[in-house]
Amino acid sequence: MEIYEDGTGFRPRSIPSGGRLVNTAMRAQVGTGTNVLIPGLVVSEGAPKAVLIRAVGPGLEQFGVSGLLAQPIVTLFAGAEGFVSNSGWNSAANASDIRSTAAPVGAFVLAEGGRDAAILVSLSPGPYTIQVSGANNTSGAALVEVYEVP
Repeated sequence: MEIYEDGTGFRPRSIPSGGRLVNTAMRAQVGTGTNVLIPGLVVSEGAPKAVLIRAVGPGLEQFGVSGLLAQPIVTLFAGAEGFVSNSGWNSAANASDIRSTAAPVGAFVLAEGGRDAAILVSLSPGPYTIQVSGANNTSGAALVEVYEVP
């Protein structure tokens, strides 16, 4: 799925005129090797943007999803360089910021001590790739979310 605002005033029907896309999410089967999940995002020209990126596996159990990715690993790339990675959001240096950012952006709460992954980072304008894989080359269903942080 791709969504664009092309500068000519065209906006998908789901985004009102003058609005902006502040969240995107997709649930998919995460495999191993070349079958990991790889969505991307582009930060438009202007000031850097803070984003919350989450890879949720075990946290989907509360919604009745089965066959989950036991421990997602999320890595953010600029070009070929993976510059930040997480495999347990509570272990992130900024875990308290991740926790306090979730509700204001509309994200559901992740379990304390859970094995879901999250990254909260400020990004300069440009293209980025998110890679979601499973710890120890495991596979399963995962939800990847990207939220713009106001």
